[in-house]
Amino acid sequence: MTSSLNNKHISPKSLFLLDAIGALLTVVCITFVLKPIEFHIGLPANTLNVLAAIAGLLSMYSFFCFFFLKSSWGSFLFIIGAGNILYCIFTTILLIIHAETISMIGLSYFLAEMGIITWLAITEFKTGIHYDTTR
Repeated sequence: MTSSLNNKHISPKSLFLLDAIGALLTVVCITFVLKPIEFHIGLPANTLNVLAAIAGLLSMYSFFCFFFLKSSWGSFLFIIGAGNILYCIFTTILLIIHAETISMIGLSYFLAEMGIITWLAITEFKTGIHYDTTR
């Protein structure tokens, strides 16, 4: 299947790879870009470490699915979609907790990241429904 922005033709395997690379990119950005300038971001290093660790776990899960899954795509897509939504909810809670210190740069980064992740999660849910073998 070919990739399409209208979500109708994105294969599960492509979604897992996209998710894995995106989550890995999040780990790299948080660890090597945001942490060194945490004072300008407005989130403490330990908070950034937690977000990077969660993104790392999501990346490992998606890479595992990409390399080893051969069938039953639907349930695994639901799991990563839910993980992505939970990451966004957790990030939102952290942004609210640190509302007094978060900078516009930090807020902009995390809002953009959550927008992308939410789009990806919705796409994973839609694709998961299409490939769900339990229906």
